[in-house]
Amino acid sequence: MSNHLKIDISLKRPGFSFSINETFEPGITGIFGHSGAGKTTLLQCISGAVTPHSGVIRTPKGTLFSKVERINIPLHKRRVGYVFQDGRLFPHFSVKKNLLYGTRFPKKETVKDSLHKITSMLNINHLTKKYPENLSGGERQRVALGRALLTSPEILLLDEPFSALDQQLRQQIIPYISKVAKLLDIPVLIVSHDLPDIIKITSRLCLIDQGKVLAHDHYERLIHQQPLFNILPAADALNSITMEVKSINKQDGMIVLNGFGDGRKVNVTFEPGSNNYAMGSKMKVFLRPDHIVLARVRVKGTSFRNQLKGQVVTTFEDGPRLLCQVDCGFPLMAEVSRAAGRELDLRKGAEVFCLFKTLSLDAIQV
Repeated sequence: MSNHLKIDISLKRPGFSFSINETFEPGITGIFGHSGAGKTTLLQCISGAVTPHSGVIRTPKGTLFSKVERINIPLHKRRVGYVFQDGRLFPHFSVKKNLLYGTRFPKKETVKDSLHKITSMLNINHLTKKYPENLSGGERQRVALGRALLTSPEILLLDEPFSALDQQLRQQIIPYISKVAKLLDIPVLIVSHDLPDIIKITSRLCLIDQGKVLAHDHYERLIHQQPLFNILPAADALNSITMEVKSINKQDGMIVLNGFGDGRKVNVTFEPGSNNYAMGSKMKVFLRPDHIVLARVRVKGTSFRNQLKGQVVTTFEDGPRLLCQVDCGFPLMAEVSRAAGRELDLRKGAEVFCLFKTLSLDAIQV
């Protein structure tokens, strides 16, 4: 149970009931659900901003809240780092003063060393004399993240950290959050309504709906289960597969990935000028279910670089759509119309080919 966060609490408000009994491991867990599902309520209870009506919240260092034991550690005494969607920096403080606000280090030398370490890791050491109004959205979020880290947190909470950022800024902040999580051995909970952003950072998801947990598991398993689609439109789903670099063709900007060592290969593209890829390194590949074309036979004379033979494991209907889980040596979720599903006779055990373009794939190194 080292560094695990145990939460077993209940809270009632007019028209809303919240109850959760979960254990969160060190590393990042994405908290995903509809607006009003209870995601932020969970973070507020952990931080001490909201007091549950019953239950317990425990960390390896002690109990933050226990109704039975009459324990309720005040917000300012909980070692919980909290990053809001807008950063919430003090406008009249410089970046350095914002960073040092709430630090918990007893010696000046420790503060100085920690400040340098954090600013270097987040690439904000050149911003320390600036004020928040002179920062970009991505820079403000990195400063807010640095401030949270300098409180020496036992738990790190991020509430919609991407919502105020455009797509380009999101891609800038995501690597920094990933870097922080790899260095810390503490639970990190990220609330977001944007599933692709979450699963580019973590594969662990806690699905919350109407104040209750529907499922808590790795995304690669959740995408093949019904609970995810109770709160996620099929059109927003995303296949996520971890694979190994098999070969690299820098001239064509093409990488061949090998899935689970069974010879099933996937082609992905990359910028030819990039030298960041190495043989045997791991990559996480993302593919939308509606970007997969299903065929009962291999297709000749096509631009599809990827044609993987597989077998339908299960299907379930989602409005006019039919979602098919296909075993290609690794699981893929494909989406077709219900009419196409009938014509192709897509039932359990049917042999199919999954066709998709290299340009339909998004890949990141892990």
